[in-house]
Amino acid sequence: MTGSILFKDAPALLDPSGSSVNWRVPAPGLAREPQLPLEQMFVVLSRSDAEASDEAERVELTVGGYAVSPLTLAARPGVALTFTNAGPTGYTLKSVGRAAIKDIELTEPGKAAEMTLEKPGRYVFQDLQHPSVLVYIVVMDKVATSSLTQTSPTKATFDLGSVAPGSYQLTTYLRGKPIDEREIKVSSTGAAPIEFLLTGEDLLEALD
Repeated sequence: MTGSILFKDAPALLDPSGSSVNWRVPAPGLAREPQLPLEQMFVVLSRSDAEASDEAERVELTVGGYAVSPLTLAARPGVALTFTNAGPTGYTLKSVGRAAIKDIELTEPGKAAEMTLEKPGRYVFQDLQHPSVLVYIVVMDKVATSSLTQTSPTKATFDLGSVAPGSYQLTTYLRGKPIDEREIKVSSTGAAPIEFLLTGEDLLEALD
């Protein structure tokens, strides 16, 4: 299953700094393409009647170069996360908006820390001294995810691979918050390419 996310009439430029979205209008006569947060988007394919797996899901995350890789991800409840410091700088990732969750201490190069997320929901971890070091995680039942590939300043593409016939929900997320959802039916011959068409206003509404 493949598809794309297109942006039409994006009203302004996006300032990607910090944990909030700030739109700014370019100066008159300044010809620039809209800077859209394609690297902060992902899609989730879910199916309500899918069988749950008893096997614990494990995800490896790398922190280095003042960034976390992957930046966004979705996983089932009970996912075991391993954060590894691959750079020369120490980091402490704090849970944004969830005070009860312990800090992820990566204070030395090569140090690793593990965490398990049992409850569905949106999780954001960020190093307050280095705001670009952050990760957005969506925990939900019966999920498959894709990575997005930026092909132009206003387009992203995704590829979920082979999908068994059935009915699914396909949701687009920005920074771990849903923007758009589609009901998708996959036949024995597969599904036609899927296209999401969004505007800058859609992004703002999703992040209010």
